[in-house]
Amino acid sequence: PVATDLRTVVSAIHGAGDIERMGDLALHVAQTARRRHPQPVLPPEVNPYFAEMGRVGVELARKAGEVIRSRDLARAEELE
Repeated sequence: PVATDLRTVVSAIHGAGDIERMGDLALHVAQTARRRHPQPVLPPEVNPYFAEMGRVGVELARKAGEVIRSRDLARAEELE
């Protein structure tokens, strides 16, 4: 159980760093959009690529949430 808990903690630390970088990037994108308003930030030819990246990102986040929830349920069952 100790090794599993340690892996969970280390994974959470790595995940927190990734989330912080994503937040910093989101802030940068938002600031860029505000500076250029009302002009678009992206050239029209790359808009579909960014839309697809956003769709993939949302899908990955949903799947990660499902994994976390299922792991929490499995962990709760182990403790009973």
